[in-house]
Amino acid sequence: MSRMPMIVLDTLGKLRADGFGLFGCCHDCDALYRKGDPHPIGGNFDIDLDKLIAERGPDATCIRMVTPPCPRCGSRRTGYRITAPTKIG
Repeated sequence: MSRMPMIVLDTLGKLRADGFGLFGCCHDCDALYRKGDPHPIGGNFDIDLDKLIAERGPDATCIRMVTPPCPRCGSRRTGYRITAPTKIG
């Protein structure tokens, strides 16, 4: 059994080219959700990769990047995760 070739996802342009995406999580909104606020999705939010690339450029690193602010509360206490590719092949 052979291994799949490894791809390096170190820039925003490579994320988009390979079909990956980003989503964020706001720590402040999550804390409100845990305290009983009826918001259905907690602190999770989608990050528009095309808008982020337009703002920072396709060669901007996605490793240890400054995260975008929360779209709900504006907090900078956010994190991000890379989502699975939307296209295969």
